[in-house]
Amino acid sequence: MRRRLRGLMASILLLMLLAPGGRAEFSPGFLDMEKDGVTATLQCSLSKLQNAGEDSLAVLNDWLSRVAFLSAVRDQDARTEITLDGKTAFLAQTHRGPQYTLTAFGPEGGAYITAPDQKNALELMLGESPLSLSPAPFMQAYPAFAQALYGTLGKYAAPKLAKERTSIRNAAASAAYETYLFKKGELTADIWQEALDAALPAVREAAEEYPGAYAQLEETLRALGFSGECRFKRFLNADGQDMGMQLTCQTGIGGDMKSATLYFGFTPGMGGYFSLKRGDLRLVLEYRETAEKRVRTLYFAWEHQTAEKTFKGSVNLRNAVGEDQEAWSGKIEIRQTENKAQTVWTLTPALTLDEAGLHGTVKASRTEKNKETLKGEITLTVRRGAETDAPAAPAARDLREMDGEQAKAAVQGELIPLTGVIARLIKTAPEETRDHLLHDLRTDAWMNGPAAALTEDTDSWIVKEDRNP
Repeated sequence: MRRRLRGLMASILLLMLLAPGGRAEFSPGFLDMEKDGVTATLQCSLSKLQNAGEDSLAVLNDWLSRVAFLSAVRDQDARTEITLDGKTAFLAQTHRGPQYTLTAFGPEGGAYITAPDQKNALELMLGESPLSLSPAPFMQAYPAFAQALYGTLGKYAAPKLAKERTSIRNAAASAAYETYLFKKGELTADIWQEALDAALPAVREAAEEYPGAYAQLEETLRALGFSGECRFKRFLNADGQDMGMQLTCQTGIGGDMKSATLYFGFTPGMGGYFSLKRGDLRLVLEYRETAEKRVRTLYFAWEHQTAEKTFKGSVNLRNAVGEDQEAWSGKIEIRQTENKAQTVWTLTPALTLDEAGLHGTVKASRTEKNKETLKGEITLTVRRGAETDAPAAPAARDLREMDGEQAKAAVQGELIPLTGVIARLIKTAPEETRDHLLHDLRTDAWMNGPAAALTEDTDSWIVKEDRNP
């Protein structure tokens, strides 16, 4: 159940962060708000939950009405807070500096130091969602990346120009391309590392807001090896400027070589397309925008497919811009297929941006095996300004020398206040109501899901289940 809620929260973060911040053209009003920092609050309610009757839903909605989520962001500081009955139940404050990121948990949690290219402690605890990454900065960095990359590759493989038109999805068509051909054994590790040394600084600068993603990208690229013939196509626009590429080769890490095809193209103000196929892996990213006088649109889609799982999603947002307000609408959809069973999350925003900020509702639903199992509504408010004082931490645990799994394990104790919130809510319900509710929620996913840590609040309640109801 925690994984499902995390998927929903990731989608809300995508709506709040990707749409406004990823492309300023989509919302001029939000861009102006961001200058002073923003504070977002949300509350949830349910109208349907699998196996839950009216009485159980009433109890759940009473609990949800007492819980509020807050996120504040300004410059290099952020604050994430969950309140119960108006009192702080969970708090995480982060400050990102040039040498390290400090995360402090409250009300009485620990503090942790991570490297700029690591996930911060909150991301380690909850798991950073790929959905919170905007593709725009990486796409916009491509021209500078390409000039440096091909400047190096051209020293070892003379380019051949072909003035042929190539269609690229969501972008303008390429007017010509150059081919850089490396025959078997010619693209050596030394040449590849030299090319990356020249090209990666352009990506590092563009990915300043995503240090963890950049670090993972660099690590993967530097570990790549090549075998057989490698062919680079350098797509050029009508002005002869870089706009995309196609790479076909045998590549892998640690000798695991497989045929791979990478295809990419991007046009500022229009959009772009990225596709990677290698063995059973398929990764697709699409990005498209329009900015007409009164209506702005943003479209972003992704697909990650392996032999076992398929994960797809799309964001399709529309913004009707008026003189004094903006109206956001559209749909966000996330699909996951595993063992031929498909789960679909759908979010439908109806938001207004005016002098009071961005506010409105996001309807949410979950469908499993073509059956609707959850339906609810999220009330969202984003206002100008953010209280994000840098966290005070006289003693902080240094995670910079730990690998990802070690660092993740080190912060898991900070989850206990969250399980305490659930325990305190359950504790307030009458015994009969509590028993009935837990009976309704006792699905296979609930029973076989990850275990939660026990807290002091659990000692006064017991889950009872009648074997013969």
